[in-house]
Amino acid sequence: MNEDMQSLEDGALHRFADWPIRTMPIVAAGVYTIWNAERFLYVGIGGHGKTEEVLDKERRDRPVWKVSALFGLADRLNSHASGRRSGDQFCIYVC
Repeated sequence: MNEDMQSLEDGALHRFADWPIRTMPIVAAGVYTIWNAERFLYVGIGGHGKTEEVLDKERRDRPVWKVSALFGLADRLNSHASGRRSGDQFCIYVC
Protein backbone atom coordinates (compact mmCIF):
# COMPACT_ATOMS: atom_id res chain seq x y z
CA MET A 1 0.00 0.00 0.00
CA ASN A 2 1.43 3.40 -0.88
CA GLU A 3 2.08 6.05 1.78
CA ASP A 4 -0.93 8.23 0.87
CA MET A 5 -3.34 5.32 1.11
CA GLN A 6 -1.77 4.13 4.35
CA SER A 7 -2.32 7.54 5.96
CA LEU A 8 -6.08 7.19 5.36
CA GLU A 9 -6.04 4.08 7.53
CA ASP A 10 -3.39 5.03 10.08
CA GLY A 11 -3.68 8.83 10.26
CA ALA A 12 -4.47 10.89 13.34
CA LEU A 13 -7.88 10.15 14.85
CA HIS A 14 -10.39 12.88 15.63
CA ARG A 15 -13.92 12.45 16.96
CA PHE A 16 -16.87 14.42 15.59
CA ALA A 17 -17.86 14.85 19.24
CA ASP A 18 -14.69 16.95 19.64
CA TRP A 19 -15.45 19.16 16.64
CA PRO A 20 -14.13 21.64 15.72
CA ILE A 21 -10.55 20.38 15.47
CA ARG A 22 -8.56 23.61 15.60
CA THR A 23 -5.31 21.98 14.48
CA MET A 24 -6.91 21.34 11.09
CA PRO A 25 -6.20 23.92 8.38
CA ILE A 26 -9.21 26.14 7.69
CA VAL A 27 -8.51 25.94 3.94
CA ALA A 28 -7.46 22.63 2.39
CA ALA A 29 -8.34 20.02 -0.18
CA GLY A 30 -7.98 16.36 0.64
CA VAL A 31 -9.32 12.88 1.16
CA TYR A 32 -10.53 11.56 4.51
CA THR A 33 -11.93 8.39 6.02
CA ILE A 34 -14.54 7.96 8.74
CA TRP A 35 -14.37 5.03 11.14
CA ASN A 36 -16.43 3.65 13.99
CA ALA A 37 -13.71 2.18 16.19
CA GLU A 38 -12.05 -0.44 13.94
CA ARG A 39 -14.91 -0.44 11.42
CA PHE A 40 -14.45 1.57 8.23
CA LEU A 41 -17.60 3.54 7.35
CA TYR A 42 -16.94 6.11 4.66
CA VAL A 43 -14.37 7.80 2.47
CA GLY A 44 -14.84 11.30 1.13
CA ILE A 45 -13.11 14.26 -0.43
CA GLY A 46 -13.26 17.94 0.39
CA GLY A 47 -12.14 20.78 -1.83
CA HIS A 48 -12.34 18.62 -4.96
CA GLY A 49 -11.50 20.56 -8.10
CA LYS A 50 -10.03 23.55 -6.25
CA THR A 51 -6.79 24.69 -7.85
CA GLU A 52 -3.76 25.64 -5.79
CA GLU A 53 -4.38 29.26 -6.83
CA VAL A 54 -7.94 29.15 -5.44
CA LEU A 55 -6.73 27.53 -2.22
CA ASP A 56 -3.96 30.14 -1.82
CA LYS A 57 -6.45 32.98 -2.32
CA GLU A 58 -8.83 31.46 0.22
CA ARG A 59 -5.97 31.07 2.73
CA ARG A 60 -5.18 34.78 2.36
CA ASP A 61 -8.86 35.73 2.70
CA ARG A 62 -9.46 33.50 5.76
CA PRO A 63 -6.47 34.05 8.07
CA VAL A 64 -8.27 33.38 11.38
CA TRP A 65 -9.58 29.97 12.47
CA LYS A 66 -13.34 30.13 12.93
CA VAL A 67 -16.10 27.80 11.78
CA SER A 68 -17.61 30.39 9.42
CA ALA A 69 -14.26 30.63 7.59
CA LEU A 70 -13.88 26.91 6.79
CA PHE A 71 -13.29 26.02 3.14
CA GLY A 72 -12.90 22.73 1.30
CA LEU A 73 -11.98 19.76 3.47
CA ALA A 74 -12.69 21.43 6.82
CA ASP A 75 -16.03 22.75 5.57
CA ARG A 76 -17.03 19.25 4.43
CA LEU A 77 -16.10 17.71 7.80
CA ASN A 78 -17.93 20.54 9.59
CA SER A 79 -21.04 19.61 7.63
CA HIS A 80 -20.67 15.96 8.65
CA ALA A 81 -20.10 16.92 12.30
CA SER A 82 -23.35 18.90 12.34
CA GLY A 83 -25.34 15.69 11.97
CA ARG A 84 -27.93 17.46 9.80
CA ARG A 85 -29.11 15.31 6.91
CA SER A 86 -30.09 18.18 4.64
CA GLY A 87 -27.44 18.44 1.95
CA ASP A 88 -24.91 16.16 3.65
CA GLN A 89 -24.42 12.82 1.89
CA PHE A 90 -22.56 11.19 4.80
CA CYS A 91 -25.32 12.04 7.28
CA ILE A 92 -27.93 10.72 4.85
CA TYR A 93 -26.02 7.43 4.50
CA VAL A 94 -25.66 7.03 8.27
CA CYS A 95 -29.34 7.86 8.83
